[in-house]
Amino acid sequence: MLALCGVLLLQLSAQLQCQTPDLNSPHWRDYSRVDAHARNAPQAIATNLNELAEYLAQGATNEAEKARAIFSWLAHNIAYDVSVLGREVNIDEAEPRRVLNQRKTFCSGYVNLFLELAAKMGLKARESSGYGRQFGEGRPENPRESNHSWMLVTIDGKEYPVDPTWGAGVVNGSNFQQRFSPFWFCTPPELFVINHLPGIPRDQLLAKPIIGSQFQDYLQFTGIGPAYFYGPYTYTPKIGSPMTLRLKAPLAQKAMVVNNDAVTTMTRRGDTYEATVTPTGSKLMITLQHADRPEGRFDVLAIYKPRR
Repeated sequence: MLALCGVLLLQLSAQLQCQTPDLNSPHWRDYSRVDAHARNAPQAIATNLNELAEYLAQGATNEAEKARAIFSWLAHNIAYDVSVLGREVNIDEAEPRRVLNQRKTFCSGYVNLFLELAAKMGLKARESSGYGRQFGEGRPENPRESNHSWMLVTIDGKEYPVDPTWGAGVVNGSNFQQRFSPFWFCTPPELFVINHLPGIPRDQLLAKPIIGSQFQDYLQFTGIGPAYFYGPYTYTPKIGSPMTLRLKAPLAQKAMVVNNDAVTTMTRRGDTYEATVTPTGSKLMITLQHADRPEGRFDVLAIYKPRR
């Protein structure tokens, strides 16, 4: 059985690492105008679903921009309600008008409000749910549990995964840190599945859906973007064995690999970064610096835990 699992993992790594980013995907488009329009929505209309939908649609010229306008408005205006952590929630707490009035919610509330606005703006969207792996969680014990929900949005006849909750920021302990994360808008499915395992396999939007044991063996991946990480995706590469890391990050100014105490600056060619490193200890990280971050401040993109 162990040998079979190893074969499956190698097949998965080969399958994902031969992927190349679909540059025609909505993930890569410039939404600066749409994001600005969404951020500037007048507060006077922000408690009326019809008026808000009408306003957001005015700043969009196609389905991708409509979906992005909703995603961006939610990220900048709805906070994650940390009071739900560790307690049972009432489904009424996720009702769209309640979310709109209270300006805080949990994943179901983000999804429900997205769905409501999408319907009013003529977009086709549906909810998907399953296991969402938080950064720093490590290897999930039971990825078949359902603890998170997100969106599948149809744009130009094709479905794309969108996570409006993670797009709004991160929970750090008992605090929510609001920070817009565009990586989770129309994320490439082969990267989205590193952190999201749907209960329905076809919702992975992959030609060959993965299984729970493969999901458990993925690296820790934050999602900073827009970006595309070519892998490898295995959490535990071998100490002493060279590995080539490559990623596409159009908005990054610098990318570095932290290999225990050694730091390697990744070679940049256009918007692609690459480095070959040999793990020397039990922790290896890929970090990025973006223009919107203070000088010298890097964000962690991925963490490996090499083993002997």
